[in-house]
Amino acid sequence: MNDQYFLLKALSNWQPLHIHSPSPQAPTDSLSCLSQVLALAPSVTVISFDVFDTLLRRDVEPPQAVTRLLADELHYLLAQQGYSLSQQELLKLREQAENQARQQGLEQGLDAECRLSQISAGWLQRIAECAPAATLPSSTDWSQREVELECQRLSPMPGALDTLQQLKAQGKTLLAISDMYLEQAQLEYLLEHHGLLSLLDRVIVSSAQGLSKGSGRLFSQLQQAGVLPPNSLHIGDHPIADVQRPQALGIAAKLLFIPDEVKRRRQLELAQRAWQHYGDASHLWPNQHQPEQAIARIGYQRLGPIFTLFAAELVDYSLKQGINKLHFLARDGYLLKQLFGRLFHGLAISRHLPAPQCRYLYLSRASSRFAALTNYREELASLAQRVNRQQGVWALLATLGLDADSYRQEIDTLLAQHNLASDPTCTSLEKSSEQMKCLLNSSSLMARISQDLQHKRQCLADYLQQEGLFSHSQDTQLLVDIGWNGSILSTLEQAFAERPDFPPLHAYYFGRLYGSEVKHIKLLPGYAFDERRPQPIEQLINQCRELFEVATSSLEGSVLDYQRQTDGRVQPILAPCSLSEHEQQAILALQQGILAWCDDFVLFSNRFGFRPQALRPQALLEATRLLSGQQPQELEQLAALQFDLSWGSGSRVSLKEYLGIGSQPANQLPASRPQPLQLDNSQGAQPSQANPQKLFEKIHLFVEALKLEGPLAFYGVGTSASLLAPLVHEQIRYFVDGNASLHGQQFLGKPIQPPEAAIADNDITLVITPIGRKEVLSKRIAGRQGKTLYLDDFL
Repeated sequence: MNDQYFLLKALSNWQPLHIHSPSPQAPTDSLSCLSQVLALAPSVTVISFDVFDTLLRRDVEPPQAVTRLLADELHYLLAQQGYSLSQQELLKLREQAENQARQQGLEQGLDAECRLSQISAGWLQRIAECAPAATLPSSTDWSQREVELECQRLSPMPGALDTLQQLKAQGKTLLAISDMYLEQAQLEYLLEHHGLLSLLDRVIVSSAQGLSKGSGRLFSQLQQAGVLPPNSLHIGDHPIADVQRPQALGIAAKLLFIPDEVKRRRQLELAQRAWQHYGDASHLWPNQHQPEQAIARIGYQRLGPIFTLFAAELVDYSLKQGINKLHFLARDGYLLKQLFGRLFHGLAISRHLPAPQCRYLYLSRASSRFAALTNYREELASLAQRVNRQQGVWALLATLGLDADSYRQEIDTLLAQHNLASDPTCTSLEKSSEQMKCLLNSSSLMARISQDLQHKRQCLADYLQQEGLFSHSQDTQLLVDIGWNGSILSTLEQAFAERPDFPPLHAYYFGRLYGSEVKHIKLLPGYAFDERRPQPIEQLINQCRELFEVATSSLEGSVLDYQRQTDGRVQPILAPCSLSEHEQQAILALQQGILAWCDDFVLFSNRFGFRPQALRPQALLEATRLLSGQQPQELEQLAALQFDLSWGSGSRVSLKEYLGIGSQPANQLPASRPQPLQLDNSQGAQPSQANPQKLFEKIHLFVEALKLEGPLAFYGVGTSASLLAPLVHEQIRYFVDGNASLHGQQFLGKPIQPPEAAIADNDITLVITPIGRKEVLSKRIAGRQGKTLYLDDFL
């Protein structure tokens, strides 16, 4: 089964989506902009306006999107207190509270109107019944929070300020009348914030009256009170509440129908549905912080999403698990800590919650691996097999963080006794092995190494205690690192797990291999890559791990050791920075782009909802596009960057060589790839095949999107076109096909023309309907300047 099959099945049962926003076709005798009210003004003395979608407009659609944001915030507030009420459950409780409040109005002989304070109080009461010990905001504070969210989502309707100012100058009495559960002071606050209140003589809201425009009773009451005299005019966007109801009472009324505004609202609602249904943010993403510099754009487009979403997952995990202390391990934790801080303090879901302590922990394999050694001779012999064999004992000492110069005289004497040279650049593996044997068999040297390592172990323990890792509190702490094997965690566990102040520890890695086992520390599955997950797209991240380390790393040298200062504090000893000025600038630019994507993610989430998992598939795709060789010009931008080799070597390897885009490296370096990496989809189903329901939803949204376009031309007269075209038939001017024998004929009552017709016609939107042929067909219409939509892009 393929996409063509699912397309056929989806369209054969197609039904229009219920769209909250009105159809973009303008009704007769309506106003197409607010300024047209000026032409009607001479005959009236009082002009009343609806508020929402008339004087003020939202940047989200439908209006209930604001309520979802409130539910997100409550979800995390409760999660911190150990309650797991989902956003949907919370929204259901709010709906129940609002329905009850409206029912009370009906029981009092009024309309089904209510106040925000009633809704908030009822909502919080229902939550308290589900979470009896939870600390919740007061209904007053929570009502104000909703008003603030509304305020952030609103702006004046185009032309509103200018029109009201001119009417005010003419001496007209101006009113605002709204069917809304916001209370009068709250609605006035919104109008004042956006500069409209001072231009209005009075604000009237249904929640204060208990009567609505929709029933007509609010207009009748205002008419009887003389607020709306006979020479009044009402303007609003709702055909019934704002036009039919006042006209039935003899009040003049005009429908405000701004085609561009209606189209904007429909597009917002379609985009919001795309985001809520299947995580498509393409129509909503702000791109406000996208940088111009080439390498910074790589950080923004390719690496920003996956790193930001990992940090967002840390925020989610910390809130739900009650983590109050996070340790970001050097050097790769440098950028991850910045991302976490920007998210926690910027996201609406967490900015009002207590922030956990975040520490940058100077900890590396080189500075910690000695801490777990117990049987020194056996374990050093094993370590000796993994260090740079050509540097022999000197590489072993360097790996342990021991000062080679302080050992030089003793080692030189030992090697001389065995007629061995002590040259650290020895190229003979046989001689290097002999050096190692002499060292391991020397009881005096082994005793000295043991004593020095014990001292280093105590210094490390004091540093970790100083930085707050050791604690008698039973609060869980979280260790964060880029990955991969868990060797540092294994060392910490082996060395210190028996301490009474060793805390409950969780660890979260960007990518995880399973080289080291831990028992006391909860090491979570890797976020972007996990060796045990059979996801082919993640394999590229595993094969290019070094790029991710470089992208998140600080510009400092690696952590070698620790030393005690005169004041008793322990300070890390760092290797000299080996980065050239060009490398430093490139890494900073890459990180600037990553942080810029994070800033846009904050804007996006605070507007449309915090759902980082929905963006993860696209984020993986962007990262692997960079690694797969499909963007060679981007790889060239990264060619100058290098990464450190480990296990006692000071060597560095160019990412250009490692990613397989340069010359062959020397024999002692990791082998470069013979060709760029390729994505392998053979092991996994396509998204539509895995979840046909999501394809159905996408097709529905695609058809609704086409209805917002002007005149159309369809490229192709095959199965896809025959299914799609009848749904937008009135908009189609002609069909296009590359088969010359079809030119001049008709398809579904419309002419078939050659591709050249569409290339020259910029007045139509060209819809490319064949599936899986985007690359070929895009070349056939090369040079076209008009708008082109590909069905492939929506599937």
